[in-house]
Amino acid sequence: MSTEEPQHDAAETHRTTTELQPYKDPEVLEKLYIEDEHTQAEIGDFYNIDQSTVSYWLDKYGIEREERDLYRSESDDGRIQYTVPEEETRFYQYQLNALLDYGTDEVFSPFTDVHHLMAGPYAVDLPANLRVMNRKEHMKSHAQGTAVDPPSTILQFYFDDDPDDYAYFGSKEERLEDWERLKEKHGIGDVDRGGE
Repeated sequence: MSTEEPQHDAAETHRTTTELQPYKDPEVLEKLYIEDEHTQAEIGDFYNIDQSTVSYWLDKYGIEREERDLYRSESDDGRIQYTVPEEETRFYQYQLNALLDYGTDEVFSPFTDVHHLMAGPYAVDLPANLRVMNRKEHMKSHAQGTAVDPPSTILQFYFDDDPDDYAYFGSKEERLEDWERLKEKHGIGDVDRGGE
């Protein structure tokens, strides 16, 4: 009986590793990070790994992309965040939309928050759905469960819909079905991904 260990081809070992963990494949990383312009956090979320792991493998393979002045990312609920790396500044799409009705000092004050009148599984960043509130009052209203207003403001004002057509305060399943109908009818939750 031989005690020698079987010889493994290094290329075969690399191929097997990258099949199981594609984020370790430089070609996969380059496509996602450079060509598709996904953020490290988005790649990490996709593969269920930490952003620092993605950063490690990008650094290991020397994969870098040109610095941009502005980066855009999107959360699962459709909230879009912009980051200006040079200034370490972050802001949200709903803050930009709130500027249509409120001043810069109100929207970006450390003492205020932009509140969504009609909350749901998708971000509805329409100006008619946004109110600038005192931060303490905003937090208090969420803690007390009084932060979400009836959807009539948006449904009637912006879409000319009858709010009685929606079970907004019903079960989670009913609310998700209603949001799907709103999405189909009005494009709520759709995000322009720049040509995708």
